[in-house]
Amino acid sequence: MDGHAFAGGLVTAAACDRRVAVDVGARFALNEVSISIPMPAAYVRMMAYAWGEKVAAQLSLFGDQFDPDRAVQLGVVDELAPADQVLERAVAIAEAVPDDCLEHYAFTKRAAQAAALRDIADLADPLDEELPTWFTSPDAQHAHRRYWRQLKGSEPTF
Repeated sequence: MDGHAFAGGLVTAAACDRRVAVDVGARFALNEVSISIPMPAAYVRMMAYAWGEKVAAQLSLFGDQFDPDRAVQLGVVDELAPADQVLERAVAIAEAVPDDCLEHYAFTKRAAQAAALRDIADLADPLDEELPTWFTSPDAQHAHRRYWRQLKGSEPTF
């Protein structure tokens, strides 16, 4: 991660096997709830697998921003690197698995994630049916407008 990772960007990072982030200047947060966007159950479960249940719950419920050092403390990021070395380090990690072991890596990864993947499949369908109503409720509309004003300093046009 060579910069900020908010919302879906941080969720995407949770799906990665290893996470390397820039050591200075980046900010991280899961701010969906604070702007009235419900976090899908499948995402919360995926983050719980990646970071542990307590960290996943705290980050997704409260939306606090944190810096790279705190990201490492929380286990959200595995290691930090200077900005000009982040990509190089990430590639080195990816290349550490020999080509003739990739199938074994994939098999072992599926085994390690089996319980989480079953949970995600079980959670996703029933809860995600409720998501559209959460996006359009009066509270959600109010929160979206509030966030727009905070972000843009003007009244929203929607």
